[in-house]
Amino acid sequence: MKTELMPEQITEMGKKWFDMVVSALPVEEVMSKYRPEDRLKGLSLEEIELYLKKMREKMQ
Repeated sequence: MKTELMPEQITEMGKKWFDMVVSALPVEEVMSKYRPEDRLKGLSLEEIELYLKKMREKMQ
């Protein structure tokens, strides 16, 4: 039995495989593949500042 897949189906399958592989990896490993500015995309300046403040307090 031969099954034909449409390009949209292949794309959807690829996304599912990607999600499965990435979700199995440690966050640090995934994030290390991105530049710092790419990691911060989507965060507001306030969110970044709050995180930095929290980390500074934690280091003291």
